[in-house]
Amino acid sequence: MTVNIYQIIHESDAIGLIFRTWSEFEQQGHRRPPAHLYDRVYSYQTELGTPEGVFHRFNVNLPADYKGRSLSISDVVEFIWDTGERSCFFCDRIGFHAIEFDSFLVRTVMDFSERLSLIKADRSACETLMDEIIRRIVSDDNQPSRAGRALIQAFIDNKPDEMLVALCGWELKSLIAFAFEEEC
Repeated sequence: MTVNIYQIIHESDAIGLIFRTWSEFEQQGHRRPPAHLYDRVYSYQTELGTPEGVFHRFNVNLPADYKGRSLSISDVVEFIWDTGERSCFFCDRIGFHAIEFDSFLVRTVMDFSERLSLIKADRSACETLMDEIIRRIVSDDNQPSRAGRALIQAFIDNKPDEMLVALCGWELKSLIAFAFEEEC
């Protein structure tokens, strides 16, 4: 199996989640750790693994090539079995909590094809990715994002004409007229 260790990058943590407990995450409204704040700091292969075993290894007997900090509160440990099944655990003040964690959103986890295969294999990951895209588009004020925002709103409102305008700047009536070489 593969074990991945994720830690919040201090410079990315504008909302102050680093070294916070799971209950503090929940109090701030997080159902899962915000993966875009994390980096994968280490990955290794092993036959056996438990969150507690990982904690011991990365606090007492650190591997020589490990560059992260000792495993601490707010870190995430991910186990990926050879079958592709995944389990993620949040390191809390005492013990670990089984959590959902969207490792495909982590900044330096993997290349595009690896991310895409993870997303395609998991409906929840697809939905999370769409939520993240919408969140980023809505918070961005540059021109492509404004068009994306209009497209998303038209889709939500089930207005195909507005979707076409957002996509290509043409209304349905104008596209049909153009296709049949007619005047509007």
